[in-house]
Amino acid sequence: MFLPESTYEMLNGLAKSAGIELSHFCSNVLTDYAVQNQRAKVWNHKEQSNNGEIVHVSQKSLQPDKAIPEMMLIKEIIMILKKNGGSAEKVVVEKTVFEKNKNEFSKPYWQAPVGGGVPRWQKNTQFARNSACKLGLIKSPVESGRGIWELAEKGWKWKFE
Repeated sequence: MFLPESTYEMLNGLAKSAGIELSHFCSNVLTDYAVQNQRAKVWNHKEQSNNGEIVHVSQKSLQPDKAIPEMMLIKEIIMILKKNGGSAEKVVVEKTVFEKNKNEFSKPYWQAPVGGGVPRWQKNTQFARNSACKLGLIKSPVESGRGIWELAEKGWKWKFE
């Protein structure tokens, strides 16, 4: 995708000020836009009752009750990998992260599909894994194999504050 230079510079500046990569920032913006559009559809939804009257149906807006910081997810991923001897299949790590955050991740906001139709909680977990890889805490898929998340030397030594 090509963007005008001024648009790219603006988005890149916003991403840097948020402390995340441009692709992650754009994904968040598009997800928020999609949620807003879905919310507008929900709020404008009408149904007919049994007696023929038009009734406006609304739902609680899709907003998280609790923010789950990426660093918290990275910490959980590292701890899960340590408990599994340093490596585990992606699905095992994701399932364990979900179970640890089940009360929050079971809510509509976190279950809403985002990039590629993946639930938001799972996409955020994948972003956290990618960030951990860039921090040198987890090996790349080239080193560990597709579908395997494996601690790097730095991940074994990493201390949580």
